[in-house]
Amino acid sequence: MKNIALCQVKTFSISLANLSSTQLFVTQWQPNSITQQPPIILLHDSLGCVALWKDFPEALAVATGQTVIAYDRWGFGQSSQRTDKISHQFIEQEAIEFFPFILQAFQIDKFFVLGHSVGGCMAITIANKYPQQCLAVMAISTQAFVDKQVTNSIIANHASFADAKNFARLARYHANNTHWVLDAWVSTWCSQEFSSWSLQPYFADIICPVLVIQGQNDAYNAIIHSQTIAENIAKSHLHILPNTGHFPHREKKDEVLQLIKEFLSSN
Repeated sequence: MKNIALCQVKTFSISLANLSSTQLFVTQWQPNSITQQPPIILLHDSLGCVALWKDFPEALAVATGQTVIAYDRWGFGQSSQRTDKISHQFIEQEAIEFFPFILQAFQIDKFFVLGHSVGGCMAITIANKYPQQCLAVMAISTQAFVDKQVTNSIIANHASFADAKNFARLARYHANNTHWVLDAWVSTWCSQEFSSWSLQPYFADIICPVLVIQGQNDAYNAIIHSQTIAENIAKSHLHILPNTGHFPHREKKDEVLQLIKEFLSSN
């Protein structure tokens, strides 16, 4: 039986009250066999969007019995187009300025949050900013700071989008936002102003459990990133997956789902 038969999928547009005519595209997966647990909210990576989670959100909803909500950040995917220069405080800004619109729109009090790559950075920041509401964090392939491996990998991969075929593949998901998405990626992570950024200031006040997952062969992040996160958060659980790259939830989906299911059932 396909997962689609076990899950109801709905899409929404959420208006940002402080930004005229700006909307966020949101998708909700609600399993037919639903528990009373709060929802899991997903935060995508630097080139990601709802559609690029592929079938993972639906599989996550079915595996956990919890509602899963994912949204395209402003400027990404099907959310409103963005032309301004992204702030170097964009990670904290997402937690403080934009994430609350998701909570308000769905009348969410308590929640779980899962982020991939920079989405994991945002998820950890959210846990710091909403200590009484965030019940647990799942951080996949998450950067703890900026180093040469991170920036060199970004520069190398950004250059690959000069190939028209590669650009067209990304444009299927971001349409008129594609140039902005690529430029924002490099102009933040590879800038001098962002070089001193780290998650360190957020660790001490995180009181919820955190699941940290990383592929052993992650081209973007050395293992020290996940180790740093796990070593600095009291209730942390670290899993390094062998023969896995930057996208464990795609490459080892079933294993990642099992780790999440066990983590959530024990916390």
